[in-house]
Amino acid sequence: MTIKDLEARTGMTRANIRFYEQEGLLAPARLENGYRDYSDADREALEKIKLLRALHLDLNTIRALQAGEAELSVSLEGRLRELEADREALDRAARVCRALRDAGTDYAALDPKPWLEELARDPVPPRFAPPEDRAGPPERYLHPWRRFFARNVDLALYGLPWTAVCALVFHLDQPSNLLTRLLESYIAFGLMLVIEPLLLHFWGTTPGKAIFGITVRDGAGAKLSYSRARQRTFALFGRGLGWGIPFYGLYRQWKSCKAWEDGREGWEYDDAGELEQYRFADTANWRCVLCAGAFVLIPALTVLFALQGRLPPNRGPLTEAEFYENCNFYMDRLDVGAEKRLDSEGNWADDSSYGGVVVSIYGGSHTRTVRYSVTLDGSGTVTGAIVEETATGESFLWVDQNDALIAALALAGSRSNCLSFRPDKWAGLVPGDWWEYDVTWDGLHLTRTAELENLESDSFGEIVRVQEGKTGRVTQRFEIAVLPG
Repeated sequence: MTIKDLEARTGMTRANIRFYEQEGLLAPARLENGYRDYSDADREALEKIKLLRALHLDLNTIRALQAGEAELSVSLEGRLRELEADREALDRAARVCRALRDAGTDYAALDPKPWLEELARDPVPPRFAPPEDRAGPPERYLHPWRRFFARNVDLALYGLPWTAVCALVFHLDQPSNLLTRLLESYIAFGLMLVIEPLLLHFWGTTPGKAIFGITVRDGAGAKLSYSRARQRTFALFGRGLGWGIPFYGLYRQWKSCKAWEDGREGWEYDDAGELEQYRFADTANWRCVLCAGAFVLIPALTVLFALQGRLPPNRGPLTEAEFYENCNFYMDRLDVGAEKRLDSEGNWADDSSYGGVVVSIYGGSHTRTVRYSVTLDGSGTVTGAIVEETATGESFLWVDQNDALIAALALAGSRSNCLSFRPDKWAGLVPGDWWEYDVTWDGLHLTRTAELENLESDSFGEIVRVQEGKTGRVTQRFEIAVLPG
């Protein structure tokens, strides 16, 4: 029978049973898989132990009785004399207590000496109660904080692959809202449910556990089977992490910590009731330092992935096609260009002029055309870019510098590394309060010229008012040159 069956049939706790095994009073058989197999003889032995401990026989006496080195009647006779002596001492304590009460002495005037002398004639035994024998928390259940931090290192690592995919493949920024963060946490839990059983089955540990020198073995001391490791991980996710539910998960971790103090937690028992072996190589302080380093390194990698994800797909010297591919990358990332795309020669892929269709804006009509081109050296390497924009309309014109920013990022991103490149800094660098400028920054030279027709004002603004009854026109030319070196 399993330990669960034995608990039910004897009324003893698992901790009691394990304690008596540790004391050598119980020796169950082992199956081929290493699990304990309790027999009816084991059940009878436990019931005898339960009875004799309730009569206050000590463990050495019970061990001698099992080995046939003592007789039950002699042992009981000796214990009976001790109980009689205990009863006489308790009676004496009752008499002294009664006499002290009847004397009517208050605490301030109490002289304890004669009363202590009376009690010292036969010391009063401890309060009589059947002893409770149970296994205290074994070594593998100690250090709950180390296990807590090991688990959190693992969870951070499980989330790292998805962070890398989002940044390097989909080029997404880190989420800023709670719902998206919660979704990412469940993706990390999903990876845990897949990866951790494999780690436990093949290596008997996880990265977080390895930092603290922790290994997990089954009751027989072998590595967990894959099915057992998977069962354990799913049980841990539910019972130990509260299904990942915010706040409830923290509560479940606290409850698990309290359960470890008693030497038990649900996911650490298999279906047969066998308890895992948690082994610590050591508890050296340098392991805590290593854990702190992991908590610094993992966020640093997350930031590094995010920065790397801002860089365009083509780096170094660019061909014409690579430059336009970089432009398309930043149109996607910055949501600029009305979902338009440039082909390898700089033409709009849908044969439009990017805004050439007349649309209604602020009560008037508006037409916009944009043209990208590049300058090349003798080897076909891009040395600069030109963006020409023409906006024509009635009542109002919409004028911006987004396409110039796209071209600047396509070139600057190809020349920078992930730690120095800041697209947001580029967006603020391009002057936005006058029509013409000439600036140099981060290896690029940017110039802008503009021609204005029939506008009410020559001051710059994204929305420009046209003179009444006329057709307004703005022609912009942005030139971006790559500086030598």
